[in-house]
Formats: sequence, C-alpha cells, structure tokens
Amino acid sequence: MADYTAIANATIEPNAPLISATLFALRDNPTAIAEGAAGAPRIQTNAYGGRTITQDKIKQSDIGTFIACRLSVGTAIANNAEYENLNNRSASTLSATVLVGGQIRITLDQNSTGIVGSDTGDVRVLINSGIIAQWSHAAGSGAATRTVDATVSRGDRVIVQHKGTVSSVISDVVIRTTSTSPIVAA
Repeated sequence: MADYTAIANATIEPNAPLISATLFALRDNPTAIAEGAAGAPRIQTNAYGGRTITQDKIKQSDIGTFIACRLSVGTAIANNAEYENLNNRSASTLSATVLVGGQIRITLDQNSTGIVGSDTGDVRVLINSGIIAQWSHAAGSGAATRTVDATVSRGDRVIVQHKGTVSSVISDVVIRTTSTSPIVAA
C-alpha cells in the first residue's frame, strides 16, 4: 500500500524548489487515496460512475448479521383457501424491495389453530414471482419457526403469502442480511 503524504502549499508555489519528496508525493498520493491509506482523503460516492462497482467487489460478512426489515411484527391470520399477502394486503404494500444484492435470511413463525387432523395453514416465500420456499402446518402441531436463505439482486421483491382453513397464523416475519440497509418495506 502506498503512503499518503500531505503536500504543503509552500512546496508547489511559483519559484519553490522542485524536490524529490514533492514528486514522490505527487506520484504516490493518487494510489494511496485509491487504496484508502491512513490520512488520505476518502473517495466520495459521487466520484463513482454508474455501474462501475460490481456486487462481487463488495465485501460480504456472515448472513443474518443485521435485521434489515420486519414485514410483520404482530400476527396475520388467514381464513382463506387461496394464497393472499399478509394481513390481506396487496403484494406491493407488504413486500420488500432489495436495494443491495447479496444473501438474505427470512424467518417467520407459523401456527395453525382449528380442528386437529383437518385444518392446515400454508405459507410461501417468493422472490419476484418465483417461489423459493413453501411450508404446510397442521392444526394442533404447535408453533414452528421457518427459515429460508436466498440470493437476491438489486430491485428484487421479497413477498410472504399464506392461506389456511380456520386460522393460519403468521407472526414476526424478519429479513436478515449482511448489510445494514439492503431492503426497504413497501
């Protein structure tokens, strides 16, 4: 890594002697800035051109580090034979949009009440229109925590839907990620 050397105005004024230390600084400082050397000015976001940094150049840490979004903090109950979005809202109001691609982990709690042996609840997770996970839960079998990991790209939509006879209960739908703000609930 190149070292960053501050260049005093006096060393570059007219009639100032041209010394090798100044020339080395002029040569090495751009590299030091690009490498993020100690004391070097930081490159600002506006300096990057559109589409100049690809996802593979952004460091990712362990999945599940940050809670990025809660789609449902409380409870959503379905009594419907068709899939619907949480709280009977449209997909656009309870889905989430991915702002930075990478790995996400979606967790939720699922429970079904009703007549044991005949009533069930189903939940599925979609990325855009593709189903990435689907679970069925029998009434009386106790609560279950569901987890699915997915790779997402910028602009993808994460959607959670469920259906059930009598009452299918979905609660605490959480999306975790490696970044502090990769998605936003819509």
